[in-house]
Amino acid sequence: PEFKAAQVDFDFEWLELALLDLLTIRGFEPDVKWIAAQLGCSPAQASKALEKLESAGLIHWVDGEARKVHDKLYFNVSATSPALRNYHRRSLEHVTRELERTTIEDFARRLVVGLTIGTNPAKLGEAKARMHAFLQEMGDLLSDGRDTELYQVQMSLVPITPTAAALNSPKTRTSRAASTRPR
Repeated sequence: PEFKAAQVDFDFEWLELALLDLLTIRGFEPDVKWIAAQLGCSPAQASKALEKLESAGLIHWVDGEARKVHDKLYFNVSATSPALRNYHRRSLEHVTRELERTTIEDFARRLVVGLTIGTNPAKLGEAKARMHAFLQEMGDLLSDGRDTELYQVQMSLVPITPTAAALNSPKTRTSRAASTRPR
């Protein structure tokens, strides 16, 4: 089959995108109870997610099986939006829940790593571009058509400290001076 990719606007919930890729794993069952058990949601939520994906033209039905219309989706994300923030929030909640699983097997099935580092803000654009490229590489590596499980790969690059401009503003300098005085 011909490889198909699409670029669409981002207006999806975490559950809908998880379901979209759940369709690709071997043993997928087009039953909302089965889908709900796999994704940790209610059958009603699974049904609603299927309906939204179908109405958005991202899945179609062939001989009673739901299939992705496009092999890969690339989202037009040039600014933040409530849908995008909610998707990332739900992704982080999933990681947090997964960290509560404490068996050796659970630990072996996941990788959660992080790095805190002093950063030159002039290099953030290049860092973000490399992170996007890495995520695409991981998608190509992990999804080879023999998929049996659904995983999420997530990366974040977020500031911990305020910007230099914010640190040097008169209001910040006054507030820092007041907070560092001995009492």
